[in-house]
Amino acid sequence: MQKDQKKAIIKDFQVHKTDTGSPMVQIAILTKKIKEVTEHLGDHKKDNSARKGLLSMVAQRRKLLIYLKKENFGNYKDLIVKLDLARDVARMNKEEELKKKAERAMQSATSGTTIVVRED
Repeated sequence: MQKDQKKAIIKDFQVHKTDTGSPMVQIAILTKKIKEVTEHLGDHKKDNSARKGLLSMVAQRRKLLIYLKKENFGNYKDLIVKLDLARDVARMNKEEELKKKAERAMQSATSGTTIVVRED
């Protein structure tokens, strides 16, 4: 990754003017690096050292995403949509649907109607 690319990513995801290390910035930088290494591994299938580096970057990004989700769910949601991390978007949509079903069940319970909430 070039310096100017990294600066552009930092500028897009920084929380304040001098922010260079917030979880959002770190996740964005790791996502860019992961995409680059994935492309590299497409051409060089036997490059096991790059594969090991890729796995460590993915693990680090996963840890940062879990932290961000726990600390600031709004920023987490915005970030995964902006970075197009589809698996997390799908999981989030499922969680929201379950919450809505549970809320409807609670409302129905107070009105006397019985609704069974089931996760498929």
